[in-house]
Amino acid sequence: MLTGRGLSPTMWKAFLTPVRASSPGLYVGLGIRVEDGPAGCTFYHSGNNGRRFTSYMSGDLEKGLGLVYFTNAYNGTTLVEALASPVMGDEDPARHRAAFDRYDDPRLLALQSVQRAAVEAGADAAREQLRAVGESGGTRLSLDDTLELGAFFAGRELARLSIEVLENTVAGAPDSARAHLALGRALESAGDFRAAIVSYRRALTLEGDTGDARRQIEWVQDRLAARAESVVVPQRTLERYAGQYQERAITVRGGRLYYRDGAKPESPLAPMDMDLFEVEADPTLRIRFVAHAAGPAAKIIGMYSDGTTEVSVRSR
Repeated sequence: MLTGRGLSPTMWKAFLTPVRASSPGLYVGLGIRVEDGPAGCTFYHSGNNGRRFTSYMSGDLEKGLGLVYFTNAYNGTTLVEALASPVMGDEDPARHRAAFDRYDDPRLLALQSVQRAAVEAGADAAREQLRAVGESGGTRLSLDDTLELGAFFAGRELARLSIEVLENTVAGAPDSARAHLALGRALESAGDFRAAIVSYRRALTLEGDTGDARRQIEWVQDRLAARAESVVVPQRTLERYAGQYQERAITVRGGRLYYRDGAKPESPLAPMDMDLFEVEADPTLRIRFVAHAAGPAAKIIGMYSDGTTEVSVRSR
């Protein structure tokens, strides 16, 4: 982007041409954002894959300076100001950085203190720390913060605490579709599928078809249907699925398939259909095997409850 190398002149210009204003001096371009200020013009972009990695990049054409960084943490953009300022400077155009949380923000530190208590000492310690944060008066957690806490607890097998926090959130924000959606996910992670559907339907009523609620309803209904049918996959079929699919490994033992993604712990796969399995350790992920005729599976497709997919081809 700084030099234009690797891009056609037309594409390079299109990337940097504002399409519409998002706020005074800040514009949406083609895949990136552009900011004008007294000191010139910068472009920037940030993103994440929703699960593992976060990235940020920014560049100043006049100065010929740029910064790109990646983190293996969902909250990696809290470092934007700390890393960008020494490289890019603090003069405008730098206002967009204020939209990112700072790693030393008191609200963020309070949120992390509750998460740390849950990890180090369990649910009771997390409840006590959350109560202390609420009573301190110095920091007030936002709706987004409490939804994040609910997801954090659910992901660490603290389902009861997750549901408790999110039920309180729904009570305080009964018209928030996001709160009902988050509660539904917590209930689903706890195995209470029918209560989860009730919560998802409330979210659907509030948000219409513009959000994730309908997809979540279909996802949990599929889980209920699979349990009712008790799918049994023949041993020969399981053996066709076993193998290495890039960084993902599928093994078969004792009439069951097991899934491992890199260095993560191995998880059993629960059959939902002859070629579709649920990752028991992460029910937001399903694995579909794609095979040709009677030969070994050629690839697997990771299907996530948020609608995203990842394809891994057989490597051995």
